[in-house]
Amino acid sequence: MKVAKRLENIEAHIEMLTKYAPIIVAIEKHIHYDELPKDEYKTLYCEYIGIDRKTFEKVSEMVLGDLHIILRKIEPPTDKELQEIIAEVEQEVFN
Repeated sequence: MKVAKRLENIEAHIEMLTKYAPIIVAIEKHIHYDELPKDEYKTLYCEYIGIDRKTFEKVSEMVLGDLHIILRKIEPPTDKELQEIIAEVEQEVFN
């Protein structure tokens, strides 16, 4: 029974890795968002990081001025990292 459960778990991970394989490869190759070769990859990247594509693109263009953003894995920040991010954004906004 344990083997069947492990196989089921592995199959679930394989499906996820297969779905996001182009995105994972792009992240490892340090590709930028606007350099993704297919439009569907942009949608897939936004799904991968857990944000709506329209929102991601609007915010990126508003804050950075374009979509030339290095792709990266998105992990929740630690409390310290979050405070650093908040301070950096406040500095950009208020200076």
